[in-house]
Amino acid sequence: MERRCRSFLLRQAESLFALGLDVVLDFGFWNRKERLDTKQYFCKQGIPVRLIVLDAPYEIITRHLEQRNRLIETGKLRAYPIDEEKRKRFSSWFEEPTPDEIDEYIHIVE
Repeated sequence: MERRCRSFLLRQAESLFALGLDVVLDFGFWNRKERLDTKQYFCKQGIPVRLIVLDAPYEIITRHLEQRNRLIETGKLRAYPIDEEKRKRFSSWFEEPTPDEIDEYIHIVE
């Protein structure tokens, strides 16, 4: 199912680009292979690709997750809560982009 959803979103991005619109894909890209495959997919169509990395300190991410979890608990958001155990597990799956992959790096501070 995930593969079908991803394919659908990539085709939608192609269609929007063909209409002259910029497209931001904000999903996945947790490993180098996925980033490379996506870039190759669009480059074969002649569509330029830029990887923009948004990086935030642990404390900011923690604060946002706590706010998100409160919204879930109060019924204001339908999503799965992410506790510290899940966060550590998910974070262990993430493969940091290498400098040769990154087109723009934005460090978020508050």
